[in-house]
Order: sequence, then structure tokens, then C-alpha cells
Amino acid sequence: NLYVAWLDPLKTTATRQMALTATSVIVRDVFGTAQTVTDAADGAADGKVHVTVAGRPIYLEIAK
Repeated sequence: NLYVAWLDPLKTTATRQMALTATSVIVRDVFGTAQTVTDAADGAADGKVHVTVAGRPIYLEIAK
């Protein structure tokens, strides 16, 4: 599954945490730079991956 997430307005300096049910998520920025975030990266293996969302869109590829 592929999702796109960002905050409105695009010029905001705010950030929010987004929780996704997954074991890992590949996060790509608008320039194609990728980072893999795993379930346990936040210190808790709870079946949720937490990513930071801001004004610039990110692309989230969910790994099952």
C-alpha cells in the first residue's frame, strides 16, 4: 500500500506524529530520498510504526 501524507498549509512549520499499523514503512520525501522506519524504532514493538509528518509531502510504502 502506498500513501501520501502532509500537513496543511504546505508552508507550516508544525509537525505531527502519524501511527500506521505495520511492521515497517519506507518513507520517501519529494526528492526520492528513502528511509525505512520499523515498528520497534520508537522503543515499543506494538505493531505500529510512527512517522513524523510536516508541511512537505512524504510517501509512505507500508510493508506487511
